[in-house]
Amino acid sequence: MYTLLMLDDDLLFRRDNVVRRYGEAELRPDAVYTDPAMATPWPACWVFRLDSGCYRMLYLGAPRNELRQHYLLGAVSTDGVHFEPEDYTGEIDLEHRIAVNMIRAVGDEEIGAVFEDACTPSLSERYRMLTTGVVISAENDPETYYVRTTIYVSGDLLHWTRKAEIPPFRAEPLMSVFHNRAHSCMTIAHRPWWGIRKVGIRDTADWVNYSSYEPVMQADALDAPLAEVYGMTVFPYNGIYLGFPHIYSGAAPGLHAKFFGGTMRVQLAYSSDGHHWFRSLRTPLLSGSEGKKYGLPEWKMIWATGMLELPDRSLCIYAGATELEHGPAFQRPDTRTNLLTCRLRKDGFIRLSTADSNAVSTVATRECIWHGGESHWNLRADRATVAVYESGDVKCVDMNILGYCKPVAGFSHEDCIPFSGDSTDWIPRYRGGRNVASLTGHVLCFEIRFENGDFYSFSGNATFVFNVEGERYRQTGRLPER
Repeated sequence: MYTLLMLDDDLLFRRDNVVRRYGEAELRPDAVYTDPAMATPWPACWVFRLDSGCYRMLYLGAPRNELRQHYLLGAVSTDGVHFEPEDYTGEIDLEHRIAVNMIRAVGDEEIGAVFEDACTPSLSERYRMLTTGVVISAENDPETYYVRTTIYVSGDLLHWTRKAEIPPFRAEPLMSVFHNRAHSCMTIAHRPWWGIRKVGIRDTADWVNYSSYEPVMQADALDAPLAEVYGMTVFPYNGIYLGFPHIYSGAAPGLHAKFFGGTMRVQLAYSSDGHHWFRSLRTPLLSGSEGKKYGLPEWKMIWATGMLELPDRSLCIYAGATELEHGPAFQRPDTRTNLLTCRLRKDGFIRLSTADSNAVSTVATRECIWHGGESHWNLRADRATVAVYESGDVKCVDMNILGYCKPVAGFSHEDCIPFSGDSTDWIPRYRGGRNVASLTGHVLCFEIRFENGDFYSFSGNATFVFNVEGERYRQTGRLPER
């Protein structure tokens, strides 16, 4: 099953009367989590679904009167939305326990990432944690002024063992580690050096050997003036990779490092292989103002470090949030912090929305080789219909092989039974009981029309092709190698 998200127009033939917008990340006001004793202003919150079906949240916290002494803390949930501190007093033996939900002391280091390692066969090392700490040694020492990264492993997210120190990455928190199926490895997204706010990647399959660092993202001319890409968290999703670039802007002006003041907002990026990245809209997916309509404060910084798909196929983004700006949020005892749960519908990251409510919206896909089954549509709209076209009227113009799509009898907009409503899995029905499964093996394109709506994704058992690839398939039955 291939899912086409509306991230860009690469696989579209047509789009009329639509505008691209982010989906609505809906804050769950009843699920705003505040640790009873600790401040949580850092980009350090991760959620895992346990084998029991419950959910465990791990996060970094510190006492308000000693913000440089960090602790790994935990909370538990039965639904992945509402969390409560989890009592570990009978399960984890600690010499100096300062909270019932304390898992371990981290000291003056911070936690860069906690993740499930899909490449390890060892159940006792199922989870890994990367901690980061600064190294400032003696004057004239060449190995000074860098960030030390240490690996810890665990089989249950509670009992952690120090494994090794990674060769100096010089990376800082807000790194991300994800399973890269395209390259059969784990990929680490992190900064190139202490204090350099850009993003790059390196791969490892064994946590002993690492690829060279490859830069992939920095602020560019389309970003706000003087903005920086603070870091990017990455999540595999439906065969591609989605990133949350964190955009830092508004720091106090002056000829000095950008640290005091400024906000953090979350945008969207995407990649087909986890290595090569494209930026999406330069507006926030998470802006910090999600709680205002519920009477909650505007958060100056928001960190989206976790995401899970729930059993109902909706998505939860887990984010840390602070009411103070960058700098003071990490230093002032009165810093006010929360951990947030924001819900997205299935495939709800981005949408094509009706621009003019007095006109019909139309979106058509490029050609795709149809391998069978029905087409599936994720939308909220009035009077939606889907027409099916077949590519095959080929003309050779100069050095171009051009395929032209013609309507398939019985699959026109007039043949489609209109749909009005909200569905993440609408299957078009056609008069006379016709179905798209009967067109298996054909090169098709699909055109959806709707009114006053939002179109999120199209799914089907298909291989998208461009014009020459489509003609080669028709002549030889050969699928693209890419």
